[in-house]
Amino acid sequence: MVLIFGSAHSQVEADIIITPSGDFDTLYIKSYEDQLAIKFYGVSKSNEIGHVDDFTGQTLRYKPNEKFNIGIGFNYKWLGLDLAFNFPFINDDDEQFGKTDRFDIQSNVYLRKFAFDFNLQLYDGYYVDNPRLYLPGWSNLVPNPQRPDMKTRTIGGNAFYIFKNEKFSYRSTFIFNERQKKSAGSWLAGTFFSYFTLDADSSIVPTELLATFNPDIDFRKTRFFHIGVSGGYAHTFVIGKKFFFSLTAAVGLGPEFRSSDDPESDQRISEVVFAAKGVARSAIGYNSDKTFFGLSTVRDSSGGGGDNNAWLEHSVNNFRLFFGKRFDVSCWKKPKQNAAL
Repeated sequence: MVLIFGSAHSQVEADIIITPSGDFDTLYIKSYEDQLAIKFYGVSKSNEIGHVDDFTGQTLRYKPNEKFNIGIGFNYKWLGLDLAFNFPFINDDDEQFGKTDRFDIQSNVYLRKFAFDFNLQLYDGYYVDNPRLYLPGWSNLVPNPQRPDMKTRTIGGNAFYIFKNEKFSYRSTFIFNERQKKSAGSWLAGTFFSYFTLDADSSIVPTELLATFNPDIDFRKTRFFHIGVSGGYAHTFVIGKKFFFSLTAAVGLGPEFRSSDDPESDQRISEVVFAAKGVARSAIGYNSDKTFFGLSTVRDSSGGGGDNNAWLEHSVNNFRLFFGKRFDVSCWKKPKQNAAL
């Protein structure tokens, strides 16, 4: 289990890793729980908002100013700890993308038979990611259009059952206290929930696009609550016994309860639609008895159409780079003394 319990304003981030053992097929999976693993890693967590106009086919995208934290961690037996820090010389881009205040907790739990995700995000401050949509000739040499007044609040979770859990291991590609020895995959089935809010002082559609986007749709104060069931498939491809590529795709469907303020009448507008949700995981790297390295991503996105030919997409993202080594610590164990005759 990976539990990220502290990430306030991206200054310090800590992960507690708990991985209880379970039965598995030793022809497909090798365990390294008895070895000490030390790793260096980098992590970036964020979210993304997209205002989609179905009539014109255009999407206006907003992102927070993302931070890339660097840290060190270890795993031994069933316990691990990761610590990452924000280094100003790496994340010195507030002039280009604006300032984002954040509190971001993301948890990805990988047990033998189940996988769980949980996220809690409080973000203040966004910038337009695709300004050329309405500013022809815009140059990267000038700051992106910024919206410090935009605020989002997100809480959500997923739960998946792993059917072929004795041969397929998420922990081999995301935690690295195991190694997938042969290619294997598994069908997944589960459930999900999410609650998302967006607040802004004015419409999130710039004045230049009011003629392009539906002017009757305004997401400046909106609330979404989404629940449902999901299913998908996960597979890890093992190449040359030690290189791997893992991919997961899961789709969910269920009712989404939406409400927003009408800026003209000051009334609350509510609707219920069946909306889709997607969860994607990927990892690529190298995993041997002594060394492992690679990168991984997790993306949780939802959104869908309604009766107004416009909707809001929102996603939660997690990206990691890592390099680590394992060490034999059997010398730490005290030898058993023979009982006196």
